[in-house]
Amino acid sequence: MQRFLIVSGFALILAGALFGGMYASVFLADTKISQSDAMKEAFEIAGESPSSASRLGDLFVRKMLYDDRMASTHGHMTLMGITSLVIGNFIATFRLSRKLLMSASILLVFSGFLLPIGVLAESWQVKLGAYSAVAGGTLFTFAILLFFIGYLRGMKSL
Repeated sequence: MQRFLIVSGFALILAGALFGGMYASVFLADTKISQSDAMKEAFEIAGESPSSASRLGDLFVRKMLYDDRMASTHGHMTLMGITSLVIGNFIATFRLSRKLLMSASILLVFSGFLLPIGVLAESWQVKLGAYSAVAGGTLFTFAILLFFIGYLRGMKSL
C-alpha cells in the first residue's frame, strides 16, 4: 500500500506539473493578452453600445472561467498527489484493516485523477465534467475520512 500511494502520488504530481507547464508555455501568454483586449474593448464601447459591451463582458467571463478550470486542474491534481505522498509515508499510523486501507488508497488515487479531469471536462461538457468533479471530490472526501478514522484509532492504541 505504501508503495502504491507513493508511486501514485508522484504520478499525480508529475501529471499536474506537466499539465501546468504545458498550459503555461502554450496557452497562458495568449490567454492573458486576449483577456486584457476583451476587457479594454468592453470598456471602450460601453458608452456607445451597452449591449455590445455586455456581450463582450459575457465573453470575458466565459474565458476567465475556462482559464480558471485550467489552473484548477493543475492545482487539484498536484495537491492530491502530495496528499497521497504524505499518507503513503505515514501509512503505518492508520489502524484500519488491510482491506479498508487498500480501499481508501484506491479511492484516494482514483479521485486524484477523476476530480481534476472532471474540472477540465467542464470546459467542453459542463454537466459531465461537473458530475465527474463532484464524484471525484466525494470519493476524495470519503478516502480522507477513512484515513482519519484509522488515524484516530491508531492514536487510541498509543
